[in-house]
Amino acid sequence: MTAVQKRPRRYTDEEVLKGLAIYALMSGAAAKVEPMLQEQGLGHVPLDTVREWAYRSRREDYQRVKGEVDQHVRARLADTHLSLAHAASELEAKAVTQLHNRLDEEQLDAKDLANILKSAAIAGGVHTDKSQVLAGKPTSIVHNDFGNLKRALEQRGIGLVLPDKAGVGEEAVDALGVGSGTGAVTGAVPPETDAHRT
Repeated sequence: MTAVQKRPRRYTDEEVLKGLAIYALMSGAAAKVEPMLQEQGLGHVPLDTVREWAYRSRREDYQRVKGEVDQHVRARLADTHLSLAHAASELEAKAVTQLHNRLDEEQLDAKDLANILKSAAIAGGVHTDKSQVLAGKPTSIVHNDFGNLKRALEQRGIGLVLPDKAGVGEEAVDALGVGSGTGAVTGAVPPETDAHRT
């Protein structure tokens, strides 16, 4: 007797993409992927098949789907953290009001309220920061003026040569945002040292 060979099952693109989305959403965790496949009507698709799609035969599709899923998850997490930041802010405002009232009434548990106020302020800051990171927004703003930049470069042994404004077109100076009389950056040279002096 000869053994009957099973032909590999064919899956529709919709089944493949749905399986890949589930795999990405559950970060490939078998304990989470398999029940979700069942729940979404893909119980007939073995986990090993989905894993093979993700890392071999449909890798490009998986990377695209994973990027979309990750973006969606980050957006939801950003919303959650922003909501938590708002809740912490409301708690902080309530604690400030109660702290103020209890201090006026000279109640002794004002220290507890101060701790609540501190904790709420920290939580609000943490959740605001996380919502910014997850939304792809800056969490800090760094301002460097030309003087700070020049000093930082000189500390690393790099000096800037600035020609007179008359030697550079007005458009170039304006485009660089260099103030009047300071000229434009035309090149970098090491700062003058005793070895460079003649």
